[in-house]
Amino acid sequence: MNEPTPAPGRPMTREPGDPASDTVLALSGVSKKFCRNLKRSMRYGLSDILRVMAGLTPPTDKIRQHEFWAIDDVTFDVTRGGILGLMGQNGSGKTTLLRMISGILPPDRGEIRVRGRLASLISLGAGFHPHLTGKENILLNGILLGMGPGMIQDHIPRIIAFSELGDFIDSPVATYSNGMRVRLGFSIAIHTSPDIFLIDEALAVGDQRFKLKCFRELERIAESATVIIASHSAQRISRLCNSMKVMEKGRIIYSADDVKEGIEFYHSRLGVGEKIH
Repeated sequence: MNEPTPAPGRPMTREPGDPASDTVLALSGVSKKFCRNLKRSMRYGLSDILRVMAGLTPPTDKIRQHEFWAIDDVTFDVTRGGILGLMGQNGSGKTTLLRMISGILPPDRGEIRVRGRLASLISLGAGFHPHLTGKENILLNGILLGMGPGMIQDHIPRIIAFSELGDFIDSPVATYSNGMRVRLGFSIAIHTSPDIFLIDEALAVGDQRFKLKCFRELERIAESATVIIASHSAQRISRLCNSMKVMEKGRIIYSADDVKEGIEFYHSRLGVGEKIH
């Protein structure tokens, strides 16, 4: 018997926050493919554009030569509150999945539904204009995140204070170190009152004192919002998360509310005997 053809990907759906609903994020059969060959990837891209211009649907549900599924049929729901950890080796799909949830990448098949305000700290410096000052980038990011001018102005003093950038807040972001960009990005994200906050290894940059400050803030946010953090650090996942998923070759291969058990499963896939106490 032939299997049903998966539905082609639809644009990510954003909905207003609903306090009566516990579900803030739902992924259904989500997949994303990439091409390993640059020239062939460009050829496929041109072909897909021409198909769209001709009123045809690109073949998003099938693998072509040199293509592979970076995310393969991922389905799960996330409820409000708590911190979900994503673990997996390099190339397992963690960052790609976060970029799809944030709306940077569209799914090739499946559907992503986001309910409420979403903030993300995925790519270092993403969303910053390098030639604008830190303060000007706060205004820009606030607008992009859907905040009104009055709300942004109210938050600016708190964002600057949390970032601890001092006089550098009036310098162009292009002059910032990686740690300074993380400070500014994290400070903006947590003050937008997100329903979902996505983080990809961002806290690996910066001094230990600021990391601890961020950890405490994430725990506060997780009382009313959902945090999803992708990390290779078992200690960080163990310290922060109350649930976790393990990814491998674009798939979710393990889900656990018992974080210690999940980390031990991840280490067993790596052949590592380390245990988290």
